[in-house]
Amino acid sequence: LAATLVHEVQHGKLAALADVLTLHTADRTPRHWAPWRADPRPLEGLLHGTYAHLALAGYWQHAALYGARGAWAQHARIRAQVAAVLPALRAHPALTVTGREFVDGMAAAERAMDATPPPGDQHAAARRTLERERRAWCAAHPELAPFVRV
Repeated sequence: LAATLVHEVQHGKLAALADVLTLHTADRTPRHWAPWRADPRPLEGLLHGTYAHLALAGYWQHAALYGARGAWAQHARIRAQVAAVLPALRAHPALTVTGREFVDGMAAAERAMDATPPPGDQHAAARRTLERERRAWCAAHPELAPFVRV
């Protein structure tokens, strides 16, 4: 329940922010890979998903520090997903100056998680799994593969 609340609150916060600031000028065409979904996403959906999953990665990292079982694996998986999407967001030409600052802030928050990495090779294992999933997604959506930047 707590993880769901963290996720959904982020969507609400970003929706409120988007009511007062223009983060991008992209249309709603679904063309981007989002590791947490099987279907292509528009830029708006990719921003929302990345923001929500960044908070989830932080939640699971904190839960792991307090000994929650399986939390490091959740953190590593979700953080790898966020890290994989951030380069595509940062390079997206439809971001406004404000949108670029927002994405840069997300990237800084993701990098700050390096201060407390998961034990062992959990992060590397999550990245390997994610790379296999990305290749499968690109094979399933060859017309969109050029939009997938890792």
